[in-house]
Amino acid sequence: MATTREMSSEKGKQVTAVEAKEMTMTNLGGMSFDQNKPSSVVEFFIKMGVDKYYSSFFSRIWTGMFTGFSISIACIVTTTVTGGMDPVFRGNFPGIIKLMAGTVFPVALIFVLFLGGDLFTGNMLFMTMAFVHGKASIRMCAEVLIFSFFSNFGWFLFFDWFLAYKTELFIKEPFLSQCLNLGLTHLEQDWGIVVLKGVGANALVCVGVFMGTIARSGISKLVLIFVPVFTFVTIGYEHVVANMGFVPVAMMYGADITPIEYIQESVVPSAIGNWIGGGFLLGTPLVYLYAWESRSFKNIYDFLVYNLVPTTTWKEEYDHYSTKMWKNVPQVPIVTATARVVPNG
Repeated sequence: MATTREMSSEKGKQVTAVEAKEMTMTNLGGMSFDQNKPSSVVEFFIKMGVDKYYSSFFSRIWTGMFTGFSISIACIVTTTVTGGMDPVFRGNFPGIIKLMAGTVFPVALIFVLFLGGDLFTGNMLFMTMAFVHGKASIRMCAEVLIFSFFSNFGWFLFFDWFLAYKTELFIKEPFLSQCLNLGLTHLEQDWGIVVLKGVGANALVCVGVFMGTIARSGISKLVLIFVPVFTFVTIGYEHVVANMGFVPVAMMYGADITPIEYIQESVVPSAIGNWIGGGFLLGTPLVYLYAWESRSFKNIYDFLVYNLVPTTTWKEEYDHYSTKMWKNVPQVPIVTATARVVPNG
């Protein structure tokens, strides 16, 4: 049987192993799918990680606002829909309540991606891919992730207070008990369990980002973003950004939660798990499968020197990537967690 490198196209031209993978993905069981090439999307995500470091301060602030608004709205809708059920029904049929939450919450990622929001857990994917590929340093990754976390969190507090608390949406039963329950639930688990649940949550969210970017048509994007988010919410995994829309609101309505407890028992473990799931469970294998041959290092010594002890300024490196390395990356018709798109040729 011929190997992937021996496979040839209809014109007799040999294809690479990466092209063979892409041919398999776009022609499954004789069915053809209109989609962007996975290798193009991976290159796009790597460039996005570099772009984020050099984006302006106000660009990061406003795209962070889009994220805070989008997910706050999704959390409010989720609390309203699930809280509107009779408390006895909620207690007797928890699976149905989870199913309802999973059905409505995906509007969060749909809004974020189509608005171009700067999502903290999405940056875990992009920055890890850029780092593994040799395009971003540890300092660059840390700066982008720290800024996006506080940008997301700050806007969440504002929208939680403005749209959920000051409007008194959950001041009466049965909504109040569900609001408090959704907040307390995230702090009643062992630390290690939250980490593991965080892995599953952001792996699925980043799968949604990846598949939504691969798809071309609007309906395809909606479906492919919806399914992974529906899955993680219905299962009950832990997502640090989504929890920003539940725990602070519960605290505003009187839940017995202190800020220190929230940070120690929810923010830290879920963020660690989210990074493992998005950056290493998904992002690193994607770079290896679709962009390894174009990486900026050939051995571990080059990787350490290039990434940790750069000999030129990062701005010079960025200009080099933007003018040479990325000029042939095709247009990817969706803005994924950033305000920028890849320019044509």
